[in-house]
Amino acid sequence: MNSLKYFLKSINIGSTKSTRLFSLLIISTIVIHVSAWAANYKFGTFLEVSRSAPKFYNMLYHGKDGGYFEHFQYILLIWCSILSSLWIVNRKFFEALSIPIIYFYLFLDDSLKLHDQLISDFLLKLLDKVPLFDQNIVRSQDIAEWINWLFVFVVILIISFPGLKSRSFEVRKFMKNNFIFFFVLTFFGVFLDLIEANINSWLPIYFRSGIFKEFLILIEEIGEIGTISLMCIWLFQINDNGKRDLSLFSSSRED
Repeated sequence: MNSLKYFLKSINIGSTKSTRLFSLLIISTIVIHVSAWAANYKFGTFLEVSRSAPKFYNMLYHGKDGGYFEHFQYILLIWCSILSSLWIVNRKFFEALSIPIIYFYLFLDDSLKLHDQLISDFLLKLLDKVPLFDQNIVRSQDIAEWINWLFVFVVILIISFPGLKSRSFEVRKFMKNNFIFFFVLTFFGVFLDLIEANINSWLPIYFRSGIFKEFLILIEEIGEIGTISLMCIWLFQINDNGKRDLSLFSSSRED
């Protein structure tokens, strides 16, 4: 109870600024959903993730693409983009604009499955023509996914260079903390995903287990949503308290 009390007090839930921030996040979520429904109505199956209509209980499965678990991640990612934009604009630290752009890209990529389309339509066909990648250790799909994220990482470094080299310590701290979250998210979303997808092909037949594979999927999904949630909470805090303290984990407590 004391920990909860200190947490609520630290983000100042009852303040007018907190109310405005949270109202903005809720309104943005409604606008995005209405826009998505309108686009789906206009373009039909343009935004359809799967051709088969999933049953309700399947949507509750943590590993379901486009399910409720992932849908919550989409909301948090767009909130992170909005909150990081607010922090930058309010302080005029425009050299850090790459951060909200990255969050927004992750939101689009996750919700519209952009990397899946790129991999299936281009990278997999390209890899099939390269003998070097003809092996049974890792799936071609996973190699294509790593190539895709490697390219994305290079682009992120390029657009983040002004912020990483900024003269402002506050900007560099902001960039560093966000990149820490990004690397943790990469561990769960890319590295652990690679292990989960190939683990049964690496193990002898008598060691293969569907339960172990499901456990890895659960760890991956919880790790992703937990990391994104911490991102959102931290961004909310630094917008709400108006202080220059950007520490991820503050040990100071006020009575």
